Amino acid sequence: ILTTESQLLDPKGTPYARLYSSSFNIGAKATGAKYSKHIAGPPQGKPVPTDRKADWVVRDRTTKEQALVFRPSGDYNPLHIDPKIGQGAGFGGVILHGLSTFGFGAGDPRSLRFFAVRFTSRDALQTEAWEVGAGPKGTVEVAFVTRNLTSGKVVLGGGVAFVVKKAGAQAKL
Repeated sequence: ILTTESQLLDPKGTPYARLYSSSFNIGAKATGAKYSKHIAGPPQGKPVPTDRKADWVVRDRTTKEQALVFRPSGDYNPLHIDPKIGQGAGFGGVILHGLSTFGFGAGDPRSLRFFAVRFTSRDALQTEAWEVGAGPKGTVEVAFVTRNLTSGKVVLGGGVAFVVKKAGAQAKL
């Protein structure tokens, strides 16, 4: 697994955001080099509570056209457009871009300060979210999972968001 950290800077070099991206390369071979230091990676969130129901539950559905809409994001992997390649890779066909699925978990960005998740599958989706405590800089930490409603499989796992909670605001997640 390769994790890359990027920073968004203004023209004066002031950092505004850190972006993390993790990928795995099918068929890559280990070189034998040992790395003992994590040099990049987002903060690790609290696990999803197993002792209570979710604080919020939202259901959504993906469409067949979504893979086409997200293709211009820069991910031209044929796995996202050609059903034969998806089937050859062990999926039922085309798989949706992670960037599209990411939007299902993130929802309204106005209060969002941090968001992290691992992409795993697609289709009719249900997101379950739990408020799990205080986050950094006056935010609330939310742990969440998104499941495929057909298979029950987790499609977004290890989800963590730091959200600014406005006084008197009704949660829309």
